[in-house]
Amino acid sequence: MLLLTLLLFIVIFSVVVLIHELGHFTAAKLTGVKVEEFGWGFPPRLWSKKFKGTLYSINALPIGGFVKLYGEEFNAPVADPKSFWNKKPAKKALVLGGGVVANVILGALLYYVLLATQSFTSSPIFLFEPYKFPFGQTVTYSTLITAVSSDSPAATAGILPGDLVTMVDNTALTTAEELNGAVAGKQGQSLVLTVKNLSTSQTRTVNATPYYDDQYHKTRFGVELGEVAFIKYPTTPQKILSGFMHSANVLIYTVRTLGSLISLSATSHSLSPVTDNVTGPVGIAAIVGTVVKASGPQVIRNLVELAALLSLALGISNILPIPAMDGGHLAFVAYEVVSRRKPNPKIQERLNRWGFYALIFLSILIAFKDVRNLFR
Repeated sequence: MLLLTLLLFIVIFSVVVLIHELGHFTAAKLTGVKVEEFGWGFPPRLWSKKFKGTLYSINALPIGGFVKLYGEEFNAPVADPKSFWNKKPAKKALVLGGGVVANVILGALLYYVLLATQSFTSSPIFLFEPYKFPFGQTVTYSTLITAVSSDSPAATAGILPGDLVTMVDNTALTTAEELNGAVAGKQGQSLVLTVKNLSTSQTRTVNATPYYDDQYHKTRFGVELGEVAFIKYPTTPQKILSGFMHSANVLIYTVRTLGSLISLSATSHSLSPVTDNVTGPVGIAAIVGTVVKASGPQVIRNLVELAALLSLALGISNILPIPAMDGGHLAFVAYEVVSRRKPNPKIQERLNRWGFYALIFLSILIAFKDVRNLFR
């Protein structure tokens, strides 16, 4: 299982990163920037071949890839028209934004395939707070089982976290209030629950006998509930654009959630709300393993969905105005547009270098956190 997880992680992560680099590569070719090397993985180099001025390589570390542009390190002659440094701001922006565009397109295409095979209804999206997505039709359920108490009627009945309660004694329900109403006053009675597991998409019926909880003053099964949303794209225009609409829904909600976590960190004077929800390659590999173990017959669909989400996350994170990332380079392009002069190459190089060191340090901290979580 470990070998399979590692292989799947390498395939998914490499495809997502290579598509990002392919976006830069394509934009560079279209704008006349010379591409010195397009590589899969990272050195040491295992194989290479030069074609039309570009060296194509396969490298020993099989995670991700890279594009090396002529003039991006500020050592190409300024007068050379093929130098990235010499290009006008608009063309620089196209090259820098090419990776983001490629990742968004990949995410949208993957989501479109998934939606088309699911009657243009999304997979479940777990909600941290009530929310209506801007595109499509949002259908929410607040009867998602998020935790099951040990030795409770729910545990005895085989109810699991990730089960969605959709019926009680053949009565359909969608809210926690409806679920509470369906079991109120029925302590000691055997009830038939219809539940759908969101990881495997399998529906089953179970018999559970609730009890009266003196602490909460209500009849309970011994579970905690959360909210989950499904997004439908029923009209023809929505179906055609569903991949991009769903990508926008996911990105907007992700940014909103991240903003809430940052706000919580500020009010609690702790970085834990943010750091606990940020992960790196090690954490992603662990997520791949969890998907493989828990998804059953839906494993391929869930892995494709994970790849779509990673593609969008990689694209958007790279556009943040952080030195050494695409967004940091775009900030210098913006400076060039506003000031009508090129930025000082020494300052730009120094900022990118220290930004790179900071990213490496942050990556090590995140990796340490992810490894620690694996052994919890």
